[in-house]
Amino acid sequence: MQQSGLFRRLDSILRREDYAPSMVYSAPSISYSHEYPDVPPPEDDSSLNLIALRWAVGDLHAEEMAGIAADLLESGQDSPSLRRLAGEMHLATWADAEPLVSRVFTELGVSYPVVERQAKLLLTRQIAREVISGKRSAWTAASHIEIVVCGWVAEIAELEPLFLLNDQLNWDERHRPSIPTLTRELVELMAVLAVMPLEARVAG
Repeated sequence: MQQSGLFRRLDSILRREDYAPSMVYSAPSISYSHEYPDVPPPEDDSSLNLIALRWAVGDLHAEEMAGIAADLLESGQDSPSLRRLAGEMHLATWADAEPLVSRVFTELGVSYPVVERQAKLLLTRQIAREVISGKRSAWTAASHIEIVVCGWVAEIAELEPLFLLNDQLNWDERHRPSIPTLTRELVELMAVLAVMPLEARVAG
């Protein structure tokens, strides 16, 4: 398949002789929206559903929730528990915060709790859409999905190719594909993950 201008740009960045595999994490994010026009844009960071997913998988910490609650109040959301959460400055652990955060989601009409597998896949789809839109770099996103969203455990079949690419990046250069090749494969995988039809398959 002929390389697009974006992938040629990636090649020019990643083929430098002094470019170590670990440097992919500091590579700039690039929008691939024109390459994959069928990929929807990601949800806004202030989306209540997205916040619930991030909280469910541990992608948000207890000490962040007061600030998030304050931002939601400022944006026009309101409920008794949301106001209380905005004033809670000493929540130290997920367990401390969970009862109050759960009430916030209930009062604001968010479906919660979330089935763990569904939460991981939905959040992965969101992150993949952020990669395609140019909001996140591909390798940083892949690492985040493996470590934070999945907790290092490749228990979901749809995400096994991503774990493999993360693993291949650390292979000895004599045995792994080139970094540009791996990066193209990762971006293509993100485009697939970004359009996963999850709801009917994952519920329950």
